[in-house]
Amino acid sequence: MDKLYSKDLSLFFDTLRFERGVSQEDFVFDVVSIRQYRRYLKGECKIPESVISQLSKKLGFKPEHIIFDFESARIEESKKITAYYNAVINNDDDKINEFEDSLDLNKIFDRNNRMLYQYAQYILMYRKKKMHEVDLVSRIKAMINYPDVLFMTRYSSAEVILMSNLLSYKSFHEKDKIAEKIESFVKDTSHIISGYNERIKYLCLQRLSDYHGMQEHYPEVISLCNLAIDGLIQLKSYYLMDFFYYHKALAYFYLDDFDNHKESLYRCYCILHAEHIKAKIDKFSKRIENDFHINFNQFILDYTKEYIEKNG
Repeated sequence: MDKLYSKDLSLFFDTLRFERGVSQEDFVFDVVSIRQYRRYLKGECKIPESVISQLSKKLGFKPEHIIFDFESARIEESKKITAYYNAVINNDDDKINEFEDSLDLNKIFDRNNRMLYQYAQYILMYRKKKMHEVDLVSRIKAMINYPDVLFMTRYSSAEVILMSNLLSYKSFHEKDKIAEKIESFVKDTSHIISGYNERIKYLCLQRLSDYHGMQEHYPEVISLCNLAIDGLIQLKSYYLMDFFYYHKALAYFYLDDFDNHKESLYRCYCILHAEHIKAKIDKFSKRIENDFHINFNQFILDYTKEYIEKNG
């Protein structure tokens, strides 16, 4: 058991203690000192198996049941935090409001979930102009311990998400280093410790395609997007597919390949409406209409009519 896992487990114990109506002093009496217990909570040292056993008995549970429920709770917490983060990314204000009533940073016991939740909070502050981009980048770097993070060999999904997002900010000036690391994840996801490795791979591909687009490497953008789309089709997943078709549409536009540009926009539209997430549809429609000076719905009508007339 490493210190981070020990800290998360200790926080889970403390959540159970609180929910059972037991004070910290009574909980640790005749087990460890209150000072030592708080060291476990801060992750300063590992909680021994003997202490786990005694604290479990204090709560009236078997130690193995505590561990099992801890792992189950981590999974459920991860699903909830990921859904909240996705709502923030998609500008889905209704979903954000739903989650914010039930989420509290102090009650999130998994380190990676806390990191992702905190980052989502920073994004909202940035959008509301309560934080400058330079400050946001500085906080992301502090959370992932940049640049030391570049020399690690194993990463959590939250670290990969935050690291890859640095590619999106103009005030971050070492994008080539991040891009190189992200490319290594695409080639070998075993470096990422996560139950969602496949999804992380496609997140990395999305960030790389965005990065190469900013560098005007349009053939590379198309290659990365095709790689992602082919993989997602095999997985029967819509995850980020709208982004990949949008990025392809941009790349083909700048390469003056308008037939493939139009087809990519059409497929992006189909994916958006198949998912049927209004906030995401609105977000992409606005972006596409600004980028290409079109009415997206009218474009689809014209494209469909043209396609039918051409193909019968």
